[in-house]
Amino acid sequence: MLPMSFAVVIGGTISLLGTSTNLLASDVSKNLGFGSIDLFDFTAIGIPIWLLGGLYLIWASDRFLPDRGADSDDLLSDLTRSGHFTDVLIPEGSELIGKSLHNSRLQRRFDVDVLELHRSEQSFTAPLADLQLEAGDRLLLRCQRQDLLRLQQEHTVTLAPIGDSEADLAELASTKSTQRLVEVLLPSGSSIAGSSVRDLRFRQRYNATLLAVRRGRQVLRDLLGKVVLQAGDVLLVQAPIDAIRGLQNSSDLVLLDELENDLPTTNRKWVAVALASLVVLLPMFKLMNVMAAVLLSVVAVVATSSLRPGELQRVKRHPELVLRRHENWPTL
Repeated sequence: MLPMSFAVVIGGTISLLGTSTNLLASDVSKNLGFGSIDLFDFTAIGIPIWLLGGLYLIWASDRFLPDRGADSDDLLSDLTRSGHFTDVLIPEGSELIGKSLHNSRLQRRFDVDVLELHRSEQSFTAPLADLQLEAGDRLLLRCQRQDLLRLQQEHTVTLAPIGDSEADLAELASTKSTQRLVEVLLPSGSSIAGSSVRDLRFRQRYNATLLAVRRGRQVLRDLLGKVVLQAGDVLLVQAPIDAIRGLQNSSDLVLLDELENDLPTTNRKWVAVALASLVVLLPMFKLMNVMAAVLLSVVAVVATSSLRPGELQRVKRHPELVLRRHENWPTL
């Protein structure tokens, strides 16, 4: 995506509307007595620059950008392959029988998270802390191999006869489940950067279970409670839909996955196309100045419900998200 991003920046030299810097330069030129810059005054220079820059980026991206290969897989696939998700059964005589997960201290004694509990035909998801465990319960765990071995040696759990961990996780990630697996980014300036997961009481604070942390090319899977979060970390979390909507409104975390209601309202796309065309045509025929045309189009795109008011509210915190969701729309 880096070459594409730079190509868009270079494309800002094609017209006055390319970047806000162009508008500022036009205003400065007018104040200095040289007159304002028209919409396509530097297009003849901008198009060759954009073409040459684009060709260079195509050539350079194959030679200078790293090929991550298998590292490009998502966190969920990586963790599933490494065996950090395991199906277990609670056998007869287990010390867990009759206890809740909270009272069993399973998470404190071992680096274990219980993601889901199956009992006969019933399935339970978070919060599970106060649910009383019974013999025959089937648990989907996130755990280290050495902790799983200790649990087996103490006859606390046994491996389930058929490992359906990947299938269970796929169900959690599907939209039909009340739980979702999503990735969130810790942005620069987040107030939780520099704090450990345990000190933050992450699960209680966000009603979400942290499954892994990607830091650069490194994936942190073990002893997550001790991990000190840093700006730029990508977190894989499991949470109910309502909790994910809470993450979406948080200024400390940026949701990288889209929920159904956040998809573009494509039924109004022709309205957006028409408004974008007016932004170009009105200044071009001297019927209205550029700033007035842009402001008018912004009001119109909200009035016609082509852009939701909630998305405008999120622009102040994370403008790149709304732009990404509407990247197939004309830029207004």
